Amino acid sequence: MKDEYKYEVGFSFLSRDEALAQRLNDLLQDRLSTFIYPERQLELAGKDGELELKQAFGSDARIVVILYRKEWGTTPWTRIEQDAIRERAFNEGYDFCILIPLEESPTKPQWFPPHRFWVGLQRWGIDAAAAVIEARVQEAGGTTREESLADRKARLEREVLAAEKRKAFLESERAVKPAVKESQKVLQTIQQLATSLSTDSFPLSVKVGNDEISITSSGFVLQSYWHRSYSNSLSDSGFYLHLLERNKDFHSEREFHELAKIEFNFAVDETERFGWRSSGRDKKFYLSDELANFALQLVLDKVAADRKKKASEIR
Repeated sequence: MKDEYKYEVGFSFLSRDEALAQRLNDLLQDRLSTFIYPERQLELAGKDGELELKQAFGSDARIVVILYRKEWGTTPWTRIEQDAIRERAFNEGYDFCILIPLEESPTKPQWFPPHRFWVGLQRWGIDAAAAVIEARVQEAGGTTREESLADRKARLEREVLAAEKRKAFLESERAVKPAVKESQKVLQTIQQLATSLSTDSFPLSVKVGNDEISITSSGFVLQSYWHRSYSNSLSDSGFYLHLLERNKDFHSEREFHELAKIEFNFAVDETERFGWRSSGRDKKFYLSDELANFALQLVLDKVAADRKKKASEIR
């Protein structure tokens, strides 16, 4: 690589992934000069857009980050960017290129070398992806800079407007349909996981109801259910995980006592992905698959701890 570059990082992405690209950019631009097309529209206005994009990805950016879906490279603008990246790779190799697959089953372009580094966004998260990009820039000899006041104001304005947009969506009727769809995805995934994990030595009994599923094992029950109060609003709605243990006191009027009850609200994260946010202190965001995994972990860990405790007792 050469020593001097106009940008430390350039982002190539489909229009549908602009929010994600912008979020990654915001995590980096206080320290690194970046190229992201929406921010450079005024700069490129009146110029040859094709030539400017070729230069940005073919020579001006030290590191190029591709937010990849199968459609990338087939649209007019990403086709130009792909051609510039491939031509540069032919001359320099692929050290300048980082691939971030965005689909649930990660794929890569056929021409992208299998041994080249790529970032699993769903597994590691956006903050880790930004850290990897910054580290790669530093390894390639890049330099950091101080965020200008204008850049800071623009970044903060985007964050505020995006947060207000997410809030308005979640409070509208438009959010109901995707919330129902994601709740069904959680329940179906819990069912699939429990069925596949059940064994003779560690059985998991599955009972499916309307908008709910129960997993029973060794005296413990995990109830997972979606509650919606209104047909046209998510007000007073949520997804619940309810962990119960069979009451060992045979004189008790209650068959089970409650160990935990956790509420999750339908949410949209900073990259516009649908998921669930814990109502607890941590306010952690889960994709639907992640919430299903978390649910199974609750009951598996509790059953295993209880059985190991009983196995260690000497009478």
